[in-house]
Order: sequence, then structure tokens, then C-alpha cells
Amino acid sequence: MEITDIKKIAVIGLGTMGPGIAQVMAQAGYEVGGYDLNPLARQVIANNMGLLIEAGLAKPEDLDEALAGISMGGLTPF
Repeated sequence: MEITDIKKIAVIGLGTMGPGIAQVMAQAGYEVGGYDLNPLARQVIANNMGLLIEAGLAKPEDLDEALAGISMGGLTPF
């Protein structure tokens, strides 16, 4: 297997670092599955992208592209 064979990424836990990891991987073209107990984790990613857009480090269309590449799933607590 080569690194270029990897097409899907799973990010389990979207607390502090997870949203950024999911966002960067989606922007890099990977299909990302994000999993967290918090149903609002996707909104954290959108908020972070909004800050980048406000700072001129991303374009508004980058938000839609990043979110389109991330599917969210819940986790069941133990």
C-alpha cells in the first residue's frame, strides 16, 4: 500500500484538535468521517472556517468544500 492509496480518514473525537484535523484533511481532498458525542461538532468546524475566512486565509467557497468532504457520525458512550 502506498500513501496515495489512502482516500478516507476517520477522526474520532472532535474536541480540541479533531475539528482542525478533519477540516485540513477534507480540504486536502480526503473523504473524512468525523465521530463525536457532541452533535454540534460540525458547527465547530464551520465556525473555525469562518474565522479563517474573516482573516483572509480562506475563501467562502472553501467552507462549503470542506464541509462537503466531512460526514458526521455519533458515538455511543460506554
